[in-house]
Amino acid sequence: MDIIKHRRELHKIPEVGFDLPKTREYLLSVINEYNVEVLEDIESGIVVTIKGSKPGKTVAVRADMDCNEVVEENDVEYKSTHYGQMHSCGHDGHMSMALGVLDFFATHEFEGTVKIVFQPAEENMGGAKPMLTHNIMDGVDYIFAYHIWPDVDQFKFGVTEGAIMSAADAFTVKVFGKGGHSAMPEKAINPVDVITEIRNRFRPIQEKDCKLVMTQIHVGNVSNVIAADGEVAFTLRTKDMDLRAEILEEIETTVNEVVNEFGATCDFNHERAYPVTINDDEVVGRLRDMLEVQELNYPSMASEDFSYFLQEVPGAFIWLGSKEEGKENHSLHHPKFSFNEEILTYGANHMIKIVHEFLK
Repeated sequence: MDIIKHRRELHKIPEVGFDLPKTREYLLSVINEYNVEVLEDIESGIVVTIKGSKPGKTVAVRADMDCNEVVEENDVEYKSTHYGQMHSCGHDGHMSMALGVLDFFATHEFEGTVKIVFQPAEENMGGAKPMLTHNIMDGVDYIFAYHIWPDVDQFKFGVTEGAIMSAADAFTVKVFGKGGHSAMPEKAINPVDVITEIRNRFRPIQEKDCKLVMTQIHVGNVSNVIAADGEVAFTLRTKDMDLRAEILEEIETTVNEVVNEFGATCDFNHERAYPVTINDDEVVGRLRDMLEVQELNYPSMASEDFSYFLQEVPGAFIWLGSKEEGKENHSLHHPKFSFNEEILTYGANHMIKIVHEFLK
C-alpha cells in the first residue's frame, strides 16, 4: 500500500469536526476494496472489523480524522484545497498509517480480530465519547493510537506508564452588566471591569500545577458606549484528576464571587472536558521491549479525547517522533506544520508489530 499517497490525498481535503464528507468518501473508497466488515456512520466515524482465521483476542487501533481551522502556508503540490482548513496536527498521517495496518491484516493470516476506528472531531468536539455510545469497544482487549509529535526525534517513540497527556476543560462565561455612556461609568456595570477582575483573581490558581489561560474576550463594539454584556472564554489543563476537581470548584466560586461583587449576573458554561490520558502500565512495559523510546517529561499539557477509549479498555497512546535534526520543526497547529513522510511507513510497520504482539 502507498501510505504516502493516501496521506497526500487526505491532506488536500481537510475537514472540521463531525462534518467530514470528503474524508469519509476517500477512506471508504479504500476500505471497500477489502473483504472486511464496515460500520460507515458511527457519529460520522468509521469502524472496520477484520476477522482472523481463528477466534482470539481483539485489538483496536484509533485514527483521528478531523483538521484544524488554519490557513496552510506550505508550498507543496498536495496543499489543502479547503481554504482556512488544514491538517496541521498530523491526522492525515494517522489515517494513512491506519489504512496501512488495515491493508496488512486484511491480506494476511492471523488469529483474533483487529478493529480500525476512524474517529471524527478530536480537535474540539470530543468525537470519541459519542462513538463509544455505540458500544464499539465491546469485546476489545486492547486499544492503541499514534500521534505524530515534533518534540520526539523522528523514528523514535514517546510513551510512558500512567498519565501521558493532561485533562482539558473549556469554559465560557457570559457576563450581564449594565450598559451606559462612557462619560458616566458610575451609572453602569461595565463587563470589562468584571472580566478584568476575574482574570486578576485567577492568578493564584495559575501558580498551581496547571495551565489556566484566557483565550477570548468579546465586549462591545463602540468606543463611547459601555456594553451591557460581554463574554470570556478560557481553558484549564491539569495533570492530576484530584487537583483538577479542586481547581474546577475554585474557578466557579471565583467567577460567581466577582460577578456578585459588581452587582452583575452571569451564565457559567463548562463547555468541554477531557480526562487525563492514562496508559496501562502492563501494556507500556511490553511496548518498551518493542520500541525505541525517547524519554521525556510526562504528562504533556496537551490533551486528547483518546482518554475516553482508555477508560474503557487497556491500551496506550504513543507519540511517533517527527523531529528532524538541523531543521526548523514547526509545532502542531502551525500553518507550516509538516514532517518527513517516511515516518508513516515506519510507524505503520511498528503498529502492525504492536497489534500482532497484543493479539497473542
